[in-house]
Amino acid sequence: MRLPLEEELPVGTLLKVTFELLMGQDKVELNAKVIWLNHIPADPIYPYEAGIEFVDVDIAERIKISNCVLYKAELLKEFYR
Repeated sequence: MRLPLEEELPVGTLLKVTFELLMGQDKVELNAKVIWLNHIPADPIYPYEAGIEFVDVDIAERIKISNCVLYKAELLKEFYR
C-alpha cells in the first residue's frame, strides 16, 4: 500500500495503521513495515510517500480485507457495464 507522509521514515520502520475498509464499518488496525520511501518535493503537505507491507495479519482481518476487495470489485464491475 502507498501511504502519503508528512515526514521521512526510514525503510524498516514498523507502524500501526488504522483505517476503515468501507465507510461506516469498524476500523481495522494492522501492523506494517516501510519497504520503500520517495521524496516528493513538489508536495508541501505530504512531501514523502512510503510503500508499506502489512505484517502479522491474523485470519479474521484477512477475511475482512478479502471480503471488502471482492465487494468493491463487484461494484466496479457494475459501474463499468
